[in-house]
Amino acid sequence: MDIPLSLWFGGYDRSRILGPVSSQPYTRFDFLMDLLDIGIGVDNGASPFEFSERQGILRQGSASMGDSTQVILDPQSPYLYLPQSTCDAIASYLPVTYQSKYKLYFWDTKDPKYQPIITSPSYLSFTFRASNMEQNNITVKVPFQLLNLTLQMPIIDTPTQYFPCQPVGAKDSPSYTLGRAFLQAAFLGVHWDEDRGLFYLAQAPGPNTARTPQQQEFNTTLSSSTNTWSDTWAGHWTPISETRSTINSTNGTATATASGAAATTSSAAKEGLSTGAKAGIGLGCAAVLALVAGVGLYLSRSRSRARTTSEASSQRPAVVKENERQGMKGPDIPPLVQAADPEPVEIQDKEPLHELPTEVR
Repeated sequence: MDIPLSLWFGGYDRSRILGPVSSQPYTRFDFLMDLLDIGIGVDNGASPFEFSERQGILRQGSASMGDSTQVILDPQSPYLYLPQSTCDAIASYLPVTYQSKYKLYFWDTKDPKYQPIITSPSYLSFTFRASNMEQNNITVKVPFQLLNLTLQMPIIDTPTQYFPCQPVGAKDSPSYTLGRAFLQAAFLGVHWDEDRGLFYLAQAPGPNTARTPQQQEFNTTLSSSTNTWSDTWAGHWTPISETRSTINSTNGTATATASGAAATTSSAAKEGLSTGAKAGIGLGCAAVLALVAGVGLYLSRSRSRARTTSEASSQRPAVVKENERQGMKGPDIPPLVQAADPEPVEIQDKEPLHELPTEVR
């Protein structure tokens, strides 16, 4: 992470403190704090979880736990030593599996949620009761990026990513401890004094920390820098775009969401037409359909008439066609009836026969 180490005697570096500072007396060289709650959140961007924030994790799964749990802040211990129910509750939101042999939770690095969780601005928060009068409580946020640690030899043969929460039984409750896994994101200062010794707890900054120390002398209260926690981490994590849906184990959700967005946009565009516009479009379509139907009917009738005339013309005898060719039209042409039988029929002898004159005048 390229965060330089910082250890001061006789004072403190003001640039290493963000936000409010809790001060309380130490007891027998133990730094005891009342832990009120543990939560999960996201500093900015979309959440890699199915929620943007979750509180109440400290007592989740344990009805017997009180309003607070006393913990020790210990730089010599490596892990988060918390109740079994609390470790299991945190793990239920992460792609991790408990390994009883090592008493630790191993990250499933192939799970689709793994990368978004450890690279986004998501964090595990610890809320304490502050002893001083300036602040009722204080919260220290630990990015999941800092809780993606590597277990190595001689503990395990193959380097393995693990989440550093080690369950502690109820009989060991006095030894609930927040070790270096927590303190890498916290400021811890001690004013050694036999009569009125104090220790201080605050949020520590991220990698974007001033390289020039801002040295201050210890007092009953400490002052913090003007930087914001988010700014000190900018460029070292990757916020998830707000347009993306919650990360799931399958890719179907994102596809469905995108399709749904397109459908919503199309629907919104349709709903944007006014009633008058819709009526005008309807009338226009009706007029076009009526015009097309009229033209079709006219063409159909024209073809029918032409076909009828052609058939009648083909059935008229040749003499009529010849008369028409010679200029006889209309009423000058006597009506003709075609015989049903073209064979000649002998005239009956009911009437006397008359010879026609040789010349007709």
